Amino acid sequence: MGSDPGNPAEPLFHAVRFESTVRALHLMGLGAGDPLPWGYEVFADRASMRLVGRRQGTFFELAASAVSKIAVAETSSSFLHRQVELALVLSIDSRGAATELPIVPVSPHTGRTLTWHEAEVRAIAKHLAVALGLPSRPLTA
Repeated sequence: MGSDPGNPAEPLFHAVRFESTVRALHLMGLGAGDPLPWGYEVFADRASMRLVGRRQGTFFELAASAVSKIAVAETSSSFLHRQVELALVLSIDSRGAATELPIVPVSPHTGRTLTWHEAEVRAIAKHLAVALGLPSRPLTA
């Protein structure tokens, strides 16, 4: 998979666009007209977390200090076309308000979303927490 030219590190994981992710990003300042790619990569370190599209590069960046907690939980789409996916849900303090940012991880090999039965999703959550410098504590579900 490609990486952001400004950040040669490998991504922590791959993710796909989901309606609840789009809503949360818009609440945090990503413009409604800004394109959100179908598939993207997540990069993180103790300074920031970046969402990077394969073609347009970094489309969202967040200070690592803004993330207070990471949980593995289900996220759902709109009421009319209800779809539920397993997500990493980041609790974020953005613009003085608490926001939850769900990120739906996918297998880098198959591109399919992960399920509760796969230990990989919890491992991804732990790697993200370590990369962001969050205190070591059990992940909530």
